[in-house]
Amino acid sequence: MTSSVPAYTPRAPAEIWRSIFIHAGVSRASHHGGYAPFQPLRDMAETSATRQEDTRRLQTCLSIIRVCRLWHLIAAEFLYNDVLIMDSTGLSSLMNGLQRSAIEDGLGGFGRYIRRLELPMRQYRFTEHTTQWSPLPIPPLFPSSDFRLVDLLLLCPRLEIFCRPPLRLDSRDILFWAGLVSTSLETDGPPLLPCLRRLEWYETDLDTRFYGSKNTARLAELVAHAPALEDLFLSSDRPDALSALPSCPSLQTLRLNQSHYQSHHTKLPSVRNTPHVPHLTHLVLHTMLPSALLAFLSVAGAHLHVLEFAFAPQSVFSTTQMQCLLSRCPSLYEIAFYVGAPEIVAPPPAFHHPALRRARLKLSPEEWHPYKHVLMSQFGVLAGPAFPGLEEVVLHDSSRSLTRREVWPSLLRALVRRGCRVLYADGEVVSPGG
Repeated sequence: MTSSVPAYTPRAPAEIWRSIFIHAGVSRASHHGGYAPFQPLRDMAETSATRQEDTRRLQTCLSIIRVCRLWHLIAAEFLYNDVLIMDSTGLSSLMNGLQRSAIEDGLGGFGRYIRRLELPMRQYRFTEHTTQWSPLPIPPLFPSSDFRLVDLLLLCPRLEIFCRPPLRLDSRDILFWAGLVSTSLETDGPPLLPCLRRLEWYETDLDTRFYGSKNTARLAELVAHAPALEDLFLSSDRPDALSALPSCPSLQTLRLNQSHYQSHHTKLPSVRNTPHVPHLTHLVLHTMLPSALLAFLSVAGAHLHVLEFAFAPQSVFSTTQMQCLLSRCPSLYEIAFYVGAPEIVAPPPAFHHPALRRARLKLSPEEWHPYKHVLMSQFGVLAGPAFPGLEEVVLHDSSRSLTRREVWPSLLRALVRRGCRVLYADGEVVSPGG
């Protein structure tokens, strides 16, 4: 007796395929996770491995969507999740696709899947036997796109992360951005970016030379059109970079970087121009202390809870600078810094900051190996009189390298004597024996 043949071929539900595609197609860069200590700058975080991973992810998504209509519908979400636009040709192609899909499905098109948008993005090439990546040769100039930045943002209603990386000093990038930055983002409707949580904005004095005040105006408009903005990374050489920002009541984390800034050549902005940021709780400095920041903190520092000094070898925050910073942050609960990079000098003996309760110290021997006297000095800052309420020191030291240094027993005893609990970032308590 022969067995009966099924009249149809069993098919897995779309929910199962989506669960499978998540592992292959989701971009980790497109998820906003809020503040975490010791996050590196975007350029420092990029490696050949991450670029190759992005390339493989896109190739996988493209292969999936070509299989069948169902897979195309499911995988499109992951293909458009993280969008990197390289030039005006790529922008025109993307805009045409988003507009066409919006008309066809009546649900907003593929633009509703975009969570992270970066433009312009540099092009890189990989070789099979190298771990390095290098810029592609610059192609002939493309004509400036007729599309405006506001047109693109209108097609991305659920955008969560917007990144404007540093421009290369070449005519292609300059002309491409000039076309986007020339037109205002103001509209008569609701805010353009209702879901934006993170904005990364890199600019130098070259932007002012090429675009005048247009670049500054576009940044202010982006912030003004993002009512849910929580995290702003601002790398700018303009002395008025902070005072020119509009109020942002939702902002929680501000990261500042300046590449050529010289504070002693700069006139302090008026405090009355300080943007209203009542929920700002985290400040990360990727640069030395600019005087404009002090004017900003005179108003905005009242609710600051966390102050982090990003990795900065050969930099020093002096006694006076530390006092100027800490005195403007009376509610500061936590301070975080790489040991010796920058070097943190204790405030004057008469200065006390009773609110500080926790210190996070990052040790990465592969990046920076501080000398003995630097270790002693950095822990002396914590064991000194400046922070009488200090209760906890957290070591971000995955290799446990500090406990192998000869100075460690005396450093630990100094902290324990003043009543501090010392533990690693994974929660393991550090014992006097190591």
